[in-house]
Amino acid sequence: MSEDLISHFRPTSNFHQAGYTYALIMWGLFLVYCILYQVGKCRTYWTRYKALKTGLPQPYHPGFVARALHKLEYTIRLPVVGDYMAVKHLSILSFILVLNTITILFAPFTFGSDGYMLPAVSQMDRRAAYVACVNFSFVIIFGSRNTMITKMSGISFEQLIPYHRWLAKLGFAEMITHIVWRIMVEAQRSGTAMAALFVDIEQGTGTIATLGYLILYVTSLGYIRRNYFEVFYYSHIVGIIVSVAASMWHEVGIMLYFVPPLALWLGDRAIRSYNSWYQATSVLEIDGSTDTITRVVFEKDHAKSSYRPGQYVFVAFSGGVNGYGRFKRLFTWANWHPMTISEVHHNARHRKQEIVEIQDNLDYSAEEKKDMSISSSSSSTAVQYEDVGYRQVPTPQSDHSLVGSLHIKTLGNYTTRLRDIAHKGSHSIKLRVDGPFGSPLDFADQPVFVAISTGVGVTPSMAFIKDLVERRSQGLATVETNTIYFIWSVATEEHTKAFLPLLAECAQMAENSVQSLSFVVEINITREGQPGHLDMLRRLSKQHKWQLVYQRINPQETIQRISSSHPH
Repeated sequence: MSEDLISHFRPTSNFHQAGYTYALIMWGLFLVYCILYQVGKCRTYWTRYKALKTGLPQPYHPGFVARALHKLEYTIRLPVVGDYMAVKHLSILSFILVLNTITILFAPFTFGSDGYMLPAVSQMDRRAAYVACVNFSFVIIFGSRNTMITKMSGISFEQLIPYHRWLAKLGFAEMITHIVWRIMVEAQRSGTAMAALFVDIEQGTGTIATLGYLILYVTSLGYIRRNYFEVFYYSHIVGIIVSVAASMWHEVGIMLYFVPPLALWLGDRAIRSYNSWYQATSVLEIDGSTDTITRVVFEKDHAKSSYRPGQYVFVAFSGGVNGYGRFKRLFTWANWHPMTISEVHHNARHRKQEIVEIQDNLDYSAEEKKDMSISSSSSSTAVQYEDVGYRQVPTPQSDHSLVGSLHIKTLGNYTTRLRDIAHKGSHSIKLRVDGPFGSPLDFADQPVFVAISTGVGVTPSMAFIKDLVERRSQGLATVETNTIYFIWSVATEEHTKAFLPLLAECAQMAENSVQSLSFVVEINITREGQPGHLDMLRRLSKQHKWQLVYQRINPQETIQRISSSHPH
């Protein structure tokens, strides 16, 4: 069997040359990008080092290239498809399309005395198939979360996912040309197309690989991906195993393209399995005080050092959150959902800190109120008890533990059941956490930080803002941000209730910051009606000079207004 595989390995074949030429070009370009990125990171660290050494601000000033590349972030609407795509992404995709075409036609770019002759059609389809396999190898890599690729390039998994989808579609289109042509050729020999599917091992393994690719393509359609995520996810795993195994049996030479990314993918799965199954996670608090938002506070061992603001995790709850019945209980730990970490509670420095919390039906004695008061350098900025109460910040059990909060919006059956369990005050619920994921942003190098959010999508913004305010208020010289704009659009005042404690804490820290820090808050309430449904919001707005606007947000006008206040 091994001798047969070796005999079928033809590294100098015409179609194999097209594959490795394309792979070398793509990896070479990617390596150049990684080098440029690492040079930029060294420049950033050197700037921060000078700021720490001299004590003088070192604001980030983008150069000509950075300003030119920023223009490519402009999005345009694609005809027919209707989706929006950044000019940068469209340019890269167009380049890849042209490179695929040139490689299939002309690789390895050698010319004889008689010039260059295009390959025959019987070779062209195989050349397209090999180039498609190279694209599929990138698809596997871009679909993995914990790989050296994101570390080398600074490109997050979320930024790579569009390329994952586009290269998958491109590779599938190229593979179709090979599939159709081979079926046509064998059908002429066998008499029917059906007989040609399994006429020999080569055709049979090709047919099985095609079925695997079809499973991947059909179950990744937008409707299935958004409404039946579990079907999409597990079909992807099955499709990858079937298509890759059958493809390597069909043509042993493509192992050169599939084995390295598969090794990275298996490594990713091993790391994620260890993080989610062997790093202990516990639920510290679950609060369903509002009908729209459920707040979950969790602690995860040995995850503190890996967290960066704005990151997210995959969570799986046990018990009635997954519904009832033997089948649903069987898949308790297979039902994972992505959630953004909205707040992180730090170590001993904050263990005695008390932050604002709305109290609905609690009555404290005068002595208790005195004990729970917030100390402030300015009495004019202190939050009065008759407006709010206080809660103690959750305390990590270990200096290496990550204690984070999730604000989960009630949308479907899963989140509705979670809210109902929170209302009942059940403490039997268990949680597993996979992550955190997401590439960090160097937002602390910018003098002005602007966060525009809608609804529960505010969670990443809150994480960024709290991190900036905490570090700036402590006097860290590496934080250049001196002005923070927080623009938040919600349907009703009631929707702000779950986030008011964290927002009030940030405002309190900004007012008492060691370094100068301006924290501007503008909350847009879009639903028509009389204001005043939540008196707490109005009182805090008056105290911290937040602006309440009872109309829809105009993003373009808002950006222009902020930009005019900070010319650059």
